[in-house]
Amino acid sequence: MSQFSPEFIRTLCAALDDAAIQIQSDSSTKAFMAEQILKAAADGVYRREDLTGIAVKAARMKADRL
Repeated sequence: MSQFSPEFIRTLCAALDDAAIQIQSDSSTKAFMAEQILKAAADGVYRREDLTGIAVKAARMKADRL
């Protein structure tokens, strides 16, 4: 399991906050987006904007399938 620096954890949280604002999400959607952000970070995505975009896209795709 990789460990993230405190500074990068703040970036992850900020990306999640940005995504939650764009989607106007409920708690389950926000949890889903957090999972997507963590997966992307583990795969080497580090930019806040990229992490936000990944979370938003995943949430929209999930919503379209419902």
